[in-house]
Amino acid sequence: MTYRYDAKRGRLVTALTLANTVMPSVLMSAEFWLFFVLHLLVYCANGTHAWEETFGSWRLDWEFVKVITAMTTFFEVFYANQCYTRYMSLYAMTRSMLNESYAFVFVLRAYDAEKSRGHTRMSVRYMVASMLLNFYGLKTGAIDDMAIGELKRLEILRPEEVASLQQHHPKHRSMIMLSWSSVIARKACEVTGAPTAAHASLMRAALQIRAYKQEITDTLSLPVPFQYFHLLSIMIIMNLALWAYSMGCSSSLFAPVVFFFASLIFIGMMELSSELADPFGVDEVDFPVEEWLQDCVQLLGELAEYQMPHDGLASAVSSEQPLPRGFHKSVVVPKSSQYDSRSSLPSLLAKRQGSSPKAFPHSGHAPTVSPLSSRGAAYHHLEAGGAPAGAPAGQQIAFAEEGGGAGAYLLPRRWGSHSSATVEARGGLR
Repeated sequence: MTYRYDAKRGRLVTALTLANTVMPSVLMSAEFWLFFVLHLLVYCANGTHAWEETFGSWRLDWEFVKVITAMTTFFEVFYANQCYTRYMSLYAMTRSMLNESYAFVFVLRAYDAEKSRGHTRMSVRYMVASMLLNFYGLKTGAIDDMAIGELKRLEILRPEEVASLQQHHPKHRSMIMLSWSSVIARKACEVTGAPTAAHASLMRAALQIRAYKQEITDTLSLPVPFQYFHLLSIMIIMNLALWAYSMGCSSSLFAPVVFFFASLIFIGMMELSSELADPFGVDEVDFPVEEWLQDCVQLLGELAEYQMPHDGLASAVSSEQPLPRGFHKSVVVPKSSQYDSRSSLPSLLAKRQGSSPKAFPHSGHAPTVSPLSSRGAAYHHLEAGGAPAGAPAGQQIAFAEEGGGAGAYLLPRRWGSHSSATVEARGGLR
C-alpha cells in the first residue's frame, strides 16, 4: 500500500521514522549483521599485541577501497533508476487500463436504451470480472479455480459461466472475460441500432485494455537481467567486506557509526529497488490495488445503473434557459498559484478598490470581486452570494467593468463537484 507522507514534517523527523520504510527489512537481514559483527571484531582486535603481530602488515589502503566503492555506487544507482522507471511505467499502464474500462462503459451507456439494459449489465459484469481476475493474476502469478470460485460466491459469475471459464488456460481467463464483455457490448449496439462509430469506440477501448494487460504482464516478466543483478550483488558484498575491514583498522571512535549507516544505506537501496521492481504485492511501496479495484467496481456499477434526472427528456430540454451573455466568449485557463481551493473563499476575497462591479447575470446580487494579476491578464473571484442556482463549479461568466474592461467570475467549489479554476474573459457584456 502506498504510504502518503507529509513532506513538510522536516528532514530530522522524517529521517527518524522507521514505520513504512525499508529500514526494518534491512535491520532484520542476516547479511547486514554479519558484516557489522565482522567490522566490530576487526575494530576491537585492532591495536592489540596479537593483532599487530599477525595482521600488522595487512593494512588496507583506503585508495584501493575507493575504486570498488565508486563502481558499486554507479551500478547501484543505475539499477535503482531502472527499477523506479519500471515502477512508474507500470503505474501509468495500470491506471490507463482502469480509465479505458470507464471509457468502455461510458460509451456503452451513451447508446443504451431500455431494450438493451440487460446487455449493458452483462457486459459491465464481465468487464468487472475481467479486471478482478487480471489483478488477482498479477498478485499471485496465476488465475486459479479458487479465484473463479470467489467470483461465483460474490455472484459476479454464474455457474455456467464458471464452468465455461474453467475449460480455458488460467493465464487466458481474464482476456476471455474481456472478449465476452466486448461481444455483449456489440450485441447491445445492434439492439439499439447504434451507429458504426459506437462499435468502433467500444472496440478501441476493449483492445486498449487488452494491450495494457499484455504490456503489464510482459513488463513483469522481463526484470533487470539476472547477470546484472548478480554482478551488482558481488560488488555490494565485496564493498561491505572491504568497508568492514578498512574501517575496523581505524582507531577512530566514529568508525562503527559510519560503517553502520553506510552499510544500512547501501543494503537499503537494494531492498527498495527490489520492491519497486514488482509493485503488485504487499510491500510498503506497492500499488494500492485493493483501493483501485474498489473504486473501479463502484464506478462501473454506477455508470451502468444511474438514472437520468429528468422523467421526460424532451420537456427538460425545452425548458432550458439561455446561457449568460458572453459565456461563449470566455476561455478557461490554468489555476492561479495565488488561489488555493482548500482555503475558505471569504478569506481570499476582498473588495476591489475603486471599482463598482455590475450585478451577476440572472441574479440580483452585486458580487464583490478582487483582481488577480497574471501575465498582464485580469482575473477576478466571485463572492459566495453572487452565483446563480445550479451553476457548475469552475464555470466562467464574463462581465464588463466600468471603462470597457473585461473580466470573469470564478464559481466556487460549493456549486459543483469539480475543483474550481481561475478563468479569463475574452469579452464583456455588450
